[in-house]
Amino acid sequence: MIADSDLIRNMLFKDDEKLLLLRELLEKGTIRIDIPEIAIFEVCKELFELNIPTNSLKKIIKLVIEYFELFIIKTNAEVLSDAVEIYKSLRDVRFCTAICLAFAKNFNEFYITTDIKLAKYLRENGFDVLTVDDVIKTFR
Repeated sequence: MIADSDLIRNMLFKDDEKLLLLRELLEKGTIRIDIPEIAIFEVCKELFELNIPTNSLKKIIKLVIEYFELFIIKTNAEVLSDAVEIYKSLRDVRFCTAICLAFAKNFNEFYITTDIKLAKYLRENGFDVLTVDDVIKTFR
């Protein structure tokens, strides 16, 4: 599964039973997620906007990177090319979302998000998208 920044941010900072279960499945190796590097950058950008003192922010970002380091995937020319095409065809998505969708297409994987409205919109446009609820239902 290809995870977006919403999922990563929520897994880190939201106290939710389903997200905790998802994180547990990930840590046990029951499921695998891949995280496009840009999704981590978006999470870091959102942390900057919280006006956290610099020293604390640096420590938090280091911990985020260390936690997800094994799952981070780098973007290549083919993925970027596909992302541009997806971004231009879908008017209501961020470029980060388009990159996640391009990775999902290239790796023949599902895209996973916590954003239910986004998932519905993307499904209506022919993309294979899962929400946390979809994944959790599989393992209960």
